[in-house]
Parts: sequence; structure tokens; C-alpha cells
Amino acid sequence: MAVQMDLPQGYSNNNNGSTPKRAKGPSAELFINIGFYDDDGTFISLPYGLAIDTMQEQVIKGANGDYNNLMRAKNGMRDWTLQKVFAQMAAGEDKVVPFVCIAHKKANTNVSADKQNSHMSALDNLDDLLFPAMAAE
Repeated sequence: MAVQMDLPQGYSNNNNGSTPKRAKGPSAELFINIGFYDDDGTFISLPYGLAIDTMQEQVIKGANGDYNNLMRAKNGMRDWTLQKVFAQMAAGEDKVVPFVCIAHKKANTNVSADKQNSHMSALDNLDDLLFPAMAAE
């Protein structure tokens, strides 16, 4: 009997014992390419552009207003690019947006937390609060 699982969009229910593979999605046609102009005026870009027309909107949820505003602005940047920039371009046309910034970010793999902090001391006290008989022993 085959097991039917609800997988995230883009994944297949083909259960043949292997890792789920991404289903083929729509092909992108609109890209943001990051690069620079060399001395001859040739645009030198990274090997791959960011597919903007297939980029999913960030879901905005939760009660953190600052975070929600940031996500709304990110979605707005995506929408502005699609509706204002690409909407005015002909097929095959390139357009340079001179005021857009490129931020380089390296992931922090040395994420740490103090072993003793206010959150941990509250956690340490849970045993005493929930199991007072055990704490008395």
C-alpha cells in the first residue's frame, strides 16, 4: 500500500525509497544579473542571475511589526522590479539600475549562546516548579 504524503509545493509524492526530487517548476524569463563593466564597456556578471519572476513572495505573519515591515519592503522590491522595470523592457533588452546596492553577506557559522543566561536559568527552575516532590528529595 502506497503512503500519500502532503509535501511542500514543488516536491513529488513519487515514493520509490529515494529522496524527494523537486518537481519541474515554471521556467524563469526575468533575471537580475549582478556584475560590473570592464574597461571596454562589457558587462561581466556572476555566472547565474536571480530569477525574479519565479521568486516567491515572503509570507508575512506574526506580531513583530519591525520584521513584518522589513518583509513587506522586500516583497515591495520584488513587485517594483516586476511591475516597473521589467514591464517597460522589450524582450532581450538589458537595463542598468544605477542606484541599487549589492550587499555581500557571509553566513555566521559560529553562532553561540551563553550557557548561563536568563532564559536558561528560568528553564533550570522548571523542574522545581513542575515537580516539587522531586526537588525536595
